[in-house]
Amino acid sequence: MIERCSDHADRLVRGIGALPSAELLVKPQINQGLVRFLAADGDHDRRTDDVIEQIQATGEARFGGTTWNGARDARVGDRSTRNYIATIYLVAGHLDLSTHTK
Repeated sequence: MIERCSDHADRLVRGIGALPSAELLVKPQINQGLVRFLAADGDHDRRTDDVIEQIQATGEARFGGTTWNGARDARVGDRSTRNYIATIYLVAGHLDLSTHTK
């Protein structure tokens, strides 16, 4: 069961981190990792909080906001959602992928 949760968290966090307007900060350790959402204007803290709020409002996933190394991040893990693929698409739908590239 632990291995399954770890695999789920790993796929979810890496999938979100691979999106053009997102950045993987911490690979999952057991069941959660950290991602950050990037803004074209450089205000990544605001953008990260905005995306977390948008995702929370859907009721489809639960991302927790946290501050790590002085920056706002999203804590994402195996208990954030039931379906990691659907969640990656959900997150992508809330990012303006046309305005920022890594």
